[in-house]
Amino acid sequence: MSVKRAFITLASLFVLLCGAAAGIAAYGWHALNEPLRIAEDSTRVVVESGSTLSRVGNELGLAGILETPRFFAWYGQLSGAATDIKVGEFDIPRGTTAIGLLDL
Repeated sequence: MSVKRAFITLASLFVLLCGAAAGIAAYGWHALNEPLRIAEDSTRVVVESGSTLSRVGNELGLAGILETPRFFAWYGQLSGAATDIKVGEFDIPRGTTAIGLLDL
C-alpha cells in the first residue's frame, strides 16, 4: 500500500469517526433538552439516601419518564451535578427537561 493511499484511508476513517461522535453528541444533547414524559401536570419522584445519579436515572427510565438514563448520568458527571444529589420527594412539573431535573 502506498503512503498516499494509507493517508487517504486514515483520513477517511478519522472523518467517519468524527461524524459518528458528532451524531451521538447531537442525539444526547437533544435527548437532554426535550421534555420528560410526564402525562399529568406533575409527577412525584422519591430519591432515597445513598442514591446515585445513575440509579435515579435508571429508575426514571424504567418508569418511562426519562428516555436516555445513560446520557443523563454522563451529563451529570460532566457538569458536576452527580455529586450534589438531593434526598427527598420531588414534584416534577410537565415540561421539565433532563437538564432541568438536575436543577430541582
